[in-house]
Amino acid sequence: MQKSVDLRTTSVISAKKGHLRRMCRRRETPGLPTIWRRSSREMLKLQLKPDAKPIFFKPRPVPFALKPKVDEALDKLIETGILKSVNYSDYATPITPVLKSDGTVRVCGDYSVTLNKVLHIDRYPLPRIEELFARLHEGKEFSKLDLSMAYMQLELTEDSQPLTCINTHRGLSNLHDWFWVIVSACDISKTMERILAGIEGICIF
Repeated sequence: MQKSVDLRTTSVISAKKGHLRRMCRRRETPGLPTIWRRSSREMLKLQLKPDAKPIFFKPRPVPFALKPKVDEALDKLIETGILKSVNYSDYATPITPVLKSDGTVRVCGDYSVTLNKVLHIDRYPLPRIEELFARLHEGKEFSKLDLSMAYMQLELTEDSQPLTCINTHRGLSNLHDWFWVIVSACDISKTMERILAGIEGICIF
């Protein structure tokens, strides 16, 4: 369900807050589900360094108190096709469960100890805040579009998926999407720049 806008935490002049509050109430859609779909055109290929050697980590122990929530998170990732169980892998990355504010758990692969060490990192420049302000300084009305689970909307090539294998207390699983890998912010930004090229009045960040 969508959350109401908290105008106490927004930089809006007092004269506009009443109008903005009424506009938000009119446009709210109770019970609107969160729906995401993968891009049907964009696929990402992981590029290994020439001297890369496979790195395999055993699964890390999961605290007993978090195990049911970790299992629930893994089941959801498998159900949505993001994870696929495998029997063998040359690469294996341990997971770190992160407790979210809503009480659920986000399962994160700790690629800082495995894959990120042997990947070529995309150096595509991310915009600085000063650049964003300069582009938008003449604007009067603004909208923000946030991609739901952005890193899961870009599919990995088939030969890249085995490199992302995670090792959990339930065994090995490959990732179908570009998810959790630290260097992916550049790929997301570059992909969106390419998709939205030629459209005026937008900033991607």
